[in-house]
Amino acid sequence: MTVLIAGAGPTGLTAACGLLQRGVDVRIVDEADGPATTSRAIGVWSPTLGVLQRLGALGDLSDRILPVRRAVYRAGGKVHELDGLDELLPDGQPPIAMVSQVELEHRLRERLSQLGGAVEWSTAVTGRAGDTDGVAVQLNSSQSYEADWLIGCDGAHSQVRKIAGIPFSGSAVAERLLLADLHLDLPADREAVHVWLSRTATVAMFPLPGANDDLWRLVTEVPHDAEPPDIAEHFRHFLHTQAGDDVRLTGIDWTSRFVINQRVARTYRSGRILLAGDAAHVHSPLGGQGMNMGIADAENLAAKLALVATGHAPESLVDSYERERRPPARRVVAATGLATRVAFSRNPIVTWTRDNIAIPVGFTVARRRFVRRWAVQAVIRTQTALRSAPSPMS
Repeated sequence: MTVLIAGAGPTGLTAACGLLQRGVDVRIVDEADGPATTSRAIGVWSPTLGVLQRLGALGDLSDRILPVRRAVYRAGGKVHELDGLDELLPDGQPPIAMVSQVELEHRLRERLSQLGGAVEWSTAVTGRAGDTDGVAVQLNSSQSYEADWLIGCDGAHSQVRKIAGIPFSGSAVAERLLLADLHLDLPADREAVHVWLSRTATVAMFPLPGANDDLWRLVTEVPHDAEPPDIAEHFRHFLHTQAGDDVRLTGIDWTSRFVINQRVARTYRSGRILLAGDAAHVHSPLGGQGMNMGIADAENLAAKLALVATGHAPESLVDSYERERRPPARRVVAATGLATRVAFSRNPIVTWTRDNIAIPVGFTVARRRFVRRWAVQAVIRTQTALRSAPSPMS
């Protein structure tokens, strides 16, 4: 049996490694000319490190990530700090850490190569090529290819989802996000997430691993109908206003702007076509769950598909993939959508209530260890791929 995977991001690479590790033939293609070089997703939750370890792709990544141990919010003229995030898991590790998606994909491609696979770049699934017992598709609009299964891991604009005719229901959020990875000389805790909340702006700042310990990801929003500012200058001005002469911008790695979409595919399967990751669900980046959920999707699906391929389970097992993975996606879309609307609201009543009541009360409650543990476990449950992950067969 052969599985064709469209998309060589974290989701597609995880699926490919999981299948190859279990003895299933895989072909993985991506329309890009080569690997991405910009950081993109940065938050890695602890279940994702477990997936990488089971795949044999973790290596020394756990030593290279930057743990998040604290959260610092500035709202209503006050500073609210929450410590002890590294006390919430049994092994004493922080539930979330910072690492570039580029680094994570590199580790997965290395493991893919060790398992005998390779990404075929500049190769896209462009359409169906006829009826078959499996899936026949066109690659680059010219060559035909037939596989037993096709997995769409090709992102929010998934061509696989389109050729399968699967609706992608949802909507766009009114605000547009601005992102920047900046080298900053500033006196700030490198093991904390920093958030500024006010009536006029919300800015979040995350530390990123780097050779000089000066790389930060900054995120803010602008109204959808506003003229986009120069992103780096926008953040430089904000930080200068907040911290005065103690902040100096020394370099720019990457800037981006995008509109948040909240969508979930109506089904994750159409015949022998399956969806995973952003092809199946997209949502606000608040909470850093998108990449992690895609990796969990991929491990779940690869384990089940391998059991079917090797004759250890009936094809109906594949249907349990959607039953297990779609409900968490729907919950995350709803939760992050609400959090985004509140965090980026400019309604004076909402912002006053958020900054003067919700944040102080929330931090007071969250200082109770059992509350923090409950909140973290709720997030981790959405990223736990399998109730009992089958062991690789090889």
